Amino acid sequence: MILLLLGCRLVDDADDGACPPWSGLVEQGQGWVYEQFADGAQSIVVLSSLGDDAATVSAGTWTETYACDDDGAWLVDRHEAVDAWTARWTFDPPFLAVPRRLEPGDAWTADRAWRYVDSDGNEEISSSKVQYEATRYTETWVPAGSWETIEVHLHDEDGHDDVQFWARGVGLVLGNDVQLVQFGDE
Repeated sequence: MILLLLGCRLVDDADDGACPPWSGLVEQGQGWVYEQFADGAQSIVVLSSLGDDAATVSAGTWTETYACDDDGAWLVDRHEAVDAWTARWTFDPPFLAVPRRLEPGDAWTADRAWRYVDSDGNEEISSSKVQYEATRYTETWVPAGSWETIEVHLHDEDGHDDVQFWARGVGLVLGNDVQLVQFGDE
């Protein structure tokens, strides 16, 4: 799952969009192409709908729905469909994926609890915690361009660590296993 995220040294209070600028969920039709470092596979991601308090992101076989408020962007659900097979992850309660305001030194924990159901009749209730910490502003260069970003460290309870770089108005630019190779309108 690619989460779209943020980062820059601009005044957050100037933001008046529905979703946090750090999330990249700022302009309907905006698109991202990410490349996996392991195998070079690419994912095309599009902000397919943007409303007053919600956004939907689509990529190939899946969609993610976010609710946006003064606190940030909250992941509500994820849906995947491959041929006749479908699956849905419903996050209850939604978890904070990207805060509206973010600067170095900020930290938060996403308590993710979800219900998974698929068309094969499988059903599961599960949960996990992910700790986030924004550490510094830095310039980040990737094939899609260069941005002033904020470095965000993620650590989950299973011991997985990731370092991500988020650009304001763009979202995720670079992570341990993925980089942005194209950005703009779909």
